Amino acid sequence: MPITPHGATPVLHVTDLKAAIAFYTDVLGGTKLWDFENRYAGVQLGKVEFHVSQGTGMFNKPIGGANLYFFVDSPADVDAAYEEIVAKGGKVNAPPADYPYGMRDFVAFDPDGNMLTFGASTE
Repeated sequence: MPITPHGATPVLHVTDLKAAIAFYTDVLGGTKLWDFENRYAGVQLGKVEFHVSQGTGMFNKPIGGANLYFFVDSPADVDAAYEEIVAKGGKVNAPPADYPYGMRDFVAFDPDGNMLTFGASTE
């Protein structure tokens, strides 16, 4: 029988769970859903849920190696996200731009260097 998943949750590895949660809630406006022993937590940003891990043992993975692409509704929402993140002290690579692959986007970074791209279709 084939494997038939019905969802997936990315996990971002961080050095300081509390700092990561503060970034995702205070800077990006997300919601902490739960926290397990101050080592692993669920976060929701809009309709997207992901986990952050300050792991040990087999859960101790390279820090800052994740790259998440968040799709928003419109190019104007990309610009608004950029302005909000910058106003709250978030680190970004450059202002939003339109790209030949049909998206307007920009990259932000969490405190550990995980890449968070926010984009919308320009078509």
